[in-house]
Amino acid sequence: MDEQLEQEAKDGELAHEISRHLHNSDIGELHVSVKGGYVTVSGTVDNFSDKRTVTTEIQGFGGVRGVTNLIKVIGESVTPVDSDSNI
Repeated sequence: MDEQLEQEAKDGELAHEISRHLHNSDIGELHVSVKGGYVTVSGTVDNFSDKRTVTTEIQGFGGVRGVTNLIKVIGESVTPVDSDSNI
């Protein structure tokens, strides 16, 4: 098996493991892809905390070289009052 096929197999296994973990966490509707150990996650979650949690959890998997988080938050909005109080 050549290096490219080996990496594709590793990426596929990693994507499956991460997807299963996130599904079991019931965080949101998420899609995971992996290329060369770099993970891209997309989908929707209810709040910003869940979005950050997803990145942190993915970084904990062996073989992950980086994470691109394209998740959209749909259940929480920030008002100007919230913004001012957090500064």
